[in-house]
This record gives sequence, structure tokens and C-alpha cells, in this order.
Amino acid sequence: DPDNPSGGAMHVVKQVLAKKGGSWAMLGSIIGGFFCITLIISTITGGNMFQAWNVAGLTEGYFGVPKVATGIILAMLVGLVIIGGIKRIGTVASKLVPLMCLLYLMAGFAVLVVNADQIPGLLKLVFDSAFGTAEAEGAFIGGTLGYAFVVGMKRALFSNEAGQGSAPIAHAAAKTAEPAREGVVGGLGPFIDTICICTLTAMVILSTGTWNRDSIGPLATEISLAAAGEGDEYIVTTAATVSHLPEQRLDQWSHGDKLFVLAEAQGMTHRSTGSNRFKITGVIDEVPDPEHPDAAVTLVISWGDVELKSSDWDGIPGDIQILEVEGGGAGIYREYEGAQLTAFAFDRVFEGLGKWLVTLAAWLFAISTMISWSYYGEKGVAFLVGVRGILPYKIAFLLLAIVGAAMIENTDQMMLLADLGTGSMLVVNIPILLALGYIAV
Repeated sequence: DPDNPSGGAMHVVKQVLAKKGGSWAMLGSIIGGFFCITLIISTITGGNMFQAWNVAGLTEGYFGVPKVATGIILAMLVGLVIIGGIKRIGTVASKLVPLMCLLYLMAGFAVLVVNADQIPGLLKLVFDSAFGTAEAEGAFIGGTLGYAFVVGMKRALFSNEAGQGSAPIAHAAAKTAEPAREGVVGGLGPFIDTICICTLTAMVILSTGTWNRDSIGPLATEISLAAAGEGDEYIVTTAATVSHLPEQRLDQWSHGDKLFVLAEAQGMTHRSTGSNRFKITGVIDEVPDPEHPDAAVTLVISWGDVELKSSDWDGIPGDIQILEVEGGGAGIYREYEGAQLTAFAFDRVFEGLGKWLVTLAAWLFAISTMISWSYYGEKGVAFLVGVRGILPYKIAFLLLAIVGAAMIENTDQMMLLADLGTGSMLVVNIPILLALGYIAV
């Protein structure tokens, strides 16, 4: 359709193989269908649920807005665009995103100017950690040879979508007299996103000491681990309440806040971190008084159980010791997930900058990303089942945004889903590129 063009790997492989005739046409449709399935998986996970989860955690941490409320608001805003046809929201977001990128870059450079003396050493640290081991220090629990490189590759591929085949779907809809020029424009995306934005973010986190920060202070009560029957699972035992926690410089403890202490498993080494340290995580819960329902609730720490899986660790567990700060007491660390870590890094240098700038940027980036990815997924659904499947897909897309915001518990769960989407697209799209890329040259 000249007035509403569609493109992407699914159309390329279908049309190219169809020209060969015979069973090649069927094979092209099958490969294109597989690509669309992975496209929809990536749309739901990284392009939708991750965005909602990231914004929800950041907004709750700074402003106390429940995660489910953030998910509903995001779903409504995006829904007004992709279902309601109210393009103004998407237009405003698309115009504000470049401005936010500029402001973010300026703020990041301001932080680096303050910490300019650390930059040479930090660049060396980045390369040493990518191709060597990184010792545990502060909140950082270590990394083995190549661990930073592998994790960095995962996050970079997720961030810039290079090789996934998502961006060509958008660029195929562009009206241009020179397709090669559109390809050059598409290539700028990964450069700006990863080389500029992500590198600057990493340098901000490193230069502010956020990555290996010291503990806030000691937990003013004992904490210990008790073996939970057979296997390598342990239960945290403590009677800690919020009154036992050290005060934070920039915030107060509240319901839903996550924290952790560090422990060492004697005689064991984690295969990824190369150290014997691990986190014991907890979350602050409310405990109402049933006899006095109108009284203020007590805030207590609910600790998660710890499992030292043999698939992740080498050695036999001996004594497990909680790391204490000078003067005694388990050192408490605030847990920052997703964009929370970046915002905290900015706040350490310019108080309030992370709270407002990073939160606003995260909202705008999330809205624009969700709108874009909903379009990618829509094209995949249309290829598979036709236009009749688009409205149900859009409704499911919006509902899953709420699920992502409210039900994903931590970074590990979210990135597992995001990596599933990214990896599945790469597995299908890279062979298509290798086999048919010569056509575009």
C-alpha cells in the first residue's frame, strides 16, 4: 500500500523467497512468521513490560505512587494514542524526548566535570573489568573474567536493538527518495543510544561511587541465617523494624523500600562474581495493630530466603558470616533497581536532579518507546493473522503494561524476560541478515 507502507524482515524474506517459486514461497512465509512471533515476544517484554516496570519502580521510590497506579496511567496514555487515535500525546512525547536527551547529556557532563579527576582511572576500570576480574568492594559483589563484557553485551543489545530487526519496520514506513539515506539515519540510533547516552550514564554511576558505595550504616539489631532443612537454602532470622535502620541522607524509609546486607559463604565461590559474597535482600512491610486499627502501622523488614544453588556456586558451604561495619552491626544498603540507580547517582552530586530529571526522562522515554514498539508488534500481528488481530493485540499490550508495573518483583526477573525477547529476535533475524543482506548492498 503506497499510502501506508509496511516493511521489515518478515516481508523481505517472504518476497525474496517467493520469487524462487515452488516450496520456497511457503518457506519464506514460515520464516517470516517465526520472525513475527519473536517480534511480538520482544514487544511484550522489553518494549512494554520493562518500560512500565522501570518507571513504576522509580516513581514509587521517589513519590510513593503505587506501582499498579503507574501502570494504569501509562496504559491509559499509550492507549489514547494506539487505540484512541489521539496522536497529540505521541507527538508531544516525540518532540520532548530530544530535549530530554539534551538536558540529560548536559546534566551528565556536569556530574563528570565535578568528578573530572576520576575519569582516566574509570576508563581503565571499564576495560580492565571487561576483560579481567573485578574484586568485590562496597555494594559491588565482584565479577569474573568476561562477566562485565557478557552483561554489557546483553544490556547494549537490549538498549539499542542492533540486529533485532525492529528499527527497519519503522524506517520502511518513511517516505524518502533515497533509501540508503534512511539506512544511515537508522544507524545513528545505536550510536546515540549506546555510545553517547549509555556510556555517559555508566560514567556517572562510576564517578559518583554509586556502584561500590559504602553501607548507609549498621542495622541496630542482630541478624543471622538458619539452615532450612536439606539443601543449600537458608532463612534469615531477625526482629528488625524500621527503627533499627540507619537514617538516609536523601530520603526516609517507607513501605515497599528494598534493602540488603552482604554475607560471605566460607569455602564457596560464585561462578559469575568470582567472590564468596552474596546479597540478603529485604523489603519494608506494614504491620497493622489488630487491636488498634486506627493507630499508626509498624514498619518491619521482611527478609527473603537465601538459596545458594550448586549450579551457581563452586565449593561446599561452610560458615556464613554477615559482613559488619566498623563498630559492629550488619551494614545496610539501599537497593536501587533499574533507573533508580541512575537517579541516585545524580542525586549524590546535585540533590534533587535525579528525582526530577531522571524521573521525567524515564516517563517520556517509556511512553515514546511503548508507542513505537506497539507499532512494531502491530505489524507482526498483521502479518500473522491480518488486521482482525490488531485490536485484541493492543488491548493485551496495555494490560501487560499494568502487569509489568505491578507484578515484576526485581531486576533479575525483568531482565530474564527482556533477554528472552531480545535473544529470540536475534536468533531469527541474524540468519536473515546474513543470507539476504547482500540485496541491500
